[in-house]
Amino acid sequence: MKNNEATSKNSKRAIFLLRNIVLVGLVMIAALFFFDENAENDRIGWVLLVLFWTLKSLYDFVEERSNGNKKSAIVNFFIVTVGFCLFVWQTISFFPL
Repeated sequence: MKNNEATSKNSKRAIFLLRNIVLVGLVMIAALFFFDENAENDRIGWVLLVLFWTLKSLYDFVEERSNGNKKSAIVNFFIVTVGFCLFVWQTISFFPL
């Protein structure tokens, strides 16, 4: 029984570390786009920050949902929806059809 608990705890820790590596990576890449020579890359930096915001809210939504906090989960789901719509809008306007 203790072996299953240890495996579960290690897998949760691995997911937590992977999640934070992805989020920090997005912020660092966005900072690179903000502070480079080309001013047109600022738009890509903002899109990456929106993607960071969306993914962070998605992770929070899943966590709040599993903890039973329905109101907070609904707010996070709303933020995910808005962030996803902003991401799709900017991606479509960046690559015109």
